[in-house]
Amino acid sequence: MNRRSLRFRALAAVIGMLAGATLAGCGSGSGSGSEDLKQVTIAFGNPAFSLTVVEAYLPLAREWWREEGYDVTVVPNQGSQAATQVLIGGRAQFVIGNTAPGLAAAARGDADIQLVAATANNQWSLVAPEGGGITRPEQLRGKKIGVAVAGSGGAVYLDQLLRDAGLDPEKDVEQVVVGFGAAAYEALSSGRVQAFFSFAADIDNQIAQGARYTFMYDEQWRRFPDYGLLTTKQVVDVYPEMVEAIARGVAKSMAFLEASPECAAKVFRAGYAGSGGGGLTPEQEVTAMKLSLEDRVQTLKSTGGDDWGAVRLDGLAAMQEFLKAQGQLDTPAPVSRLLPEIDGLAAKANDFDRDALRAEAAPAPRDREDTVTPEDIVTGEDAVTWEDAVTHPLIEIERVSKTFTTRQGALVTALDDISLRIGRSEFVVIVGPSGCGKSTLLRLISGVLPASSGAVRVDGTPVTGPRGDIGMVFQRPALLPWRTVLSNAMLAADVTPMSRTEARRRAERFLDLVGLAEFAGAYPGELSGGMQQRVGIARALVHDPKVLLMDEPFGALDALTRDHMSLELQRIWMEDEKTVLFITHSIQEAVFLADRVLVMQARPGRIVEEIAVDLPRPRTLRMLNSDAFGEHVAALRRHFENEEAMSEPAGGHGAVLPVPAKEAP
Repeated sequence: MNRRSLRFRALAAVIGMLAGATLAGCGSGSGSGSEDLKQVTIAFGNPAFSLTVVEAYLPLAREWWREEGYDVTVVPNQGSQAATQVLIGGRAQFVIGNTAPGLAAAARGDADIQLVAATANNQWSLVAPEGGGITRPEQLRGKKIGVAVAGSGGAVYLDQLLRDAGLDPEKDVEQVVVGFGAAAYEALSSGRVQAFFSFAADIDNQIAQGARYTFMYDEQWRRFPDYGLLTTKQVVDVYPEMVEAIARGVAKSMAFLEASPECAAKVFRAGYAGSGGGGLTPEQEVTAMKLSLEDRVQTLKSTGGDDWGAVRLDGLAAMQEFLKAQGQLDTPAPVSRLLPEIDGLAAKANDFDRDALRAEAAPAPRDREDTVTPEDIVTGEDAVTWEDAVTHPLIEIERVSKTFTTRQGALVTALDDISLRIGRSEFVVIVGPSGCGKSTLLRLISGVLPASSGAVRVDGTPVTGPRGDIGMVFQRPALLPWRTVLSNAMLAADVTPMSRTEARRRAERFLDLVGLAEFAGAYPGELSGGMQQRVGIARALVHDPKVLLMDEPFGALDALTRDHMSLELQRIWMEDEKTVLFITHSIQEAVFLADRVLVMQARPGRIVEEIAVDLPRPRTLRMLNSDAFGEHVAALRRHFENEEAMSEPAGGHGAVLPVPAKEAP
């Protein structure tokens, strides 16, 4: 596994469980009503998520692509040139990054790359500290210029700027890789480099930290559609609806940023601050977001319309002429060849309810009179006794329903009139056929998804958004591949008020609990699937949640590892006494783990049966062959007329969408 690969499904949902308070004031994403998702890979032209590059992480965090039916993996790269090569090599269907490498390759005929959406005109700049004596490129002879990464998509612009100033980019200056954000700011402030070349989003982060720069650039650049979403003609021809859907997520991210830079910053802080945020305070993040918004709005205005991502055709033509002048291509290609043949693509990408999106970005209302806080329970007039806390349910679901609206306007009822109570330290397992709403129910409890009707309460408090007292473990462990096992387990310190000292102490404790203390310094790519899942469980426990929600956490493991993980989970649960709600398609796994099994039916999703499992604990694998265990399995199986309803769809968990092969000439 590539350490830089961000292969995870809705990472923000995981982090949201760890930091519910962090996202307070931002409405929840609408979630997805589909459990059959097509796999899509996007090559990202940065080595990590960046605060102001909202098009790369907002659609993941708000689950917009999942709503469209796509499970998107975003793979960071060391610059847009590297990301473009991933696209050309067929290892991704899209690129989010600088457009110059891809469009130059397309114009040369090296690849059939097309520009789907332009999210920012060229904002590359060479900057030097204000008052430092450097105001023109020619003054940099013999000096050091910092760059974020080697081989960035903006390298051609820096080379042109230096050559026009009479400098040889390879002989007269030294280019030094200094990284992004705070690292670049430090390199300039300390004098390690005398200038820095990067894109607006990165420079905005530094300005938000207090940097004051002199800018050097060529005015003609500002017309070029420099940043955006690219794909190949093969993808457009085979999957036009997918192209529209991915572009729609990008357009939504622009509209979301416009509606609330503050909320966009909170989303980043909650889910991605550890991956390359630049070390900004919350106030500085908002400042950087507002600066980025100015750049985005200028790009939108330059198109003469109001469709986010629309491509300015004369700017695209001018960009090709520039690339030709720089020796990047011999003959500009017809502009039409560089754009997807999808009628009204920009309008289709912007076909969403902007009022609803503004409401999603707006602060979530909270009626204090109707809300019972933990402080009320402890010190209020009706304070509960210890006996009350034991006998009263921790999770209460009262007549909850959830409906989704399809793009065709039809209403789909995912959950209908669900009522459920789960006690403290109880282990409850939900089984049911694919599409019956099991995952949707977990999202309602977690606060990631709002109920259409009814009430959800945890420990007496209404669930109104992501909460810090709920942990989540998904089928895939969603580890950050560039962080060690210990650093992954300590994620709570990045997104909650917990100190790093306390987070480290608890992370070490739970890594020991799951049997991974000796692997604390390893990286996820060096672990087996079962070991990675144990890291995910440890991470979910570090911030001491009251509730652990587990959505098919062992579904992707082989049978032997799955049995071992069931034993491990039982041991952890018995030692830590969390309340667990666990989803599985395996009847045997359900009986082995549960105090109680809930059986659901599909569409609309309802709980149709509740079965108590009175087998003694701790349960062992030898017990699987006992008559008592077999009787429980048989009793549960009788509730399904068709045993295949409990099995996974053909091809595994969700349909895999292949990258179409380029036709032979």
